Amino acid sequence: MREFLIKTFKESDYQYAQALLKNGELFFQHVNNYREMEEDIQRSDFDEGTAVDSFSAHITPNVDFFYIKDLDGKKFYLDWAAAKKAYPFLQKGHMHLQLSYVVDWLIYSMTYINSSTFDRQKIFETIAKLGKYSVVILDCNSFIKSVEQKVKIVKKGLISYVEDKIIDPFTKRKAAYFGQNEYRFAISANGATTKTIQVGPVSGFICESKNIPDIERYL
Repeated sequence: MREFLIKTFKESDYQYAQALLKNGELFFQHVNNYREMEEDIQRSDFDEGTAVDSFSAHITPNVDFFYIKDLDGKKFYLDWAAAKKAYPFLQKGHMHLQLSYVVDWLIYSMTYINSSTFDRQKIFETIAKLGKYSVVILDCNSFIKSVEQKVKIVKKGLISYVEDKIIDPFTKRKAAYFGQNEYRFAISANGATTKTIQVGPVSGFICESKNIPDIERYL
């Protein structure tokens, strides 16, 4: 089965397309960057990186500051006074809690296409909207292994697009973003907002995004 990974760039970022092809240069960005990209309607997503964790807890009458758990390298606590102010009906004792938080990850996303990919025409149309130029990677497995050898990956893989509530910050996104059909890499941010790595020359080519449908002949 033939498959492709495609990274699309704005016309002003053509130099970065060249850097990806020649040096395997990947520019990771924090999930918060995408939450704040209001000017870029194609890439912005206010829910990017939001995780939801559910659990049970027992809060005794004399406890006012309650340790919940460690998640994604962060410690979470419950301030009872603040919680009671926000939710007056709360009572101490055994309760079921749901914690929503933003993961501290940097991510790098590409479009994935193979002969079994559903609604490729929609994906081609989305790629054209994302930017003028696209880098088409021909040897996907080699590229993915090169990334794994260069940086410690927290998660990697294809994204699913769903209509229901998103509770997983990596594997699922809202159905409205289906046209991006992403393959993603996530790494720990460790306080950084961006990170650039180079994995070496990539087997592929640069073309205008409007011509991406031409790869159909190879699928």
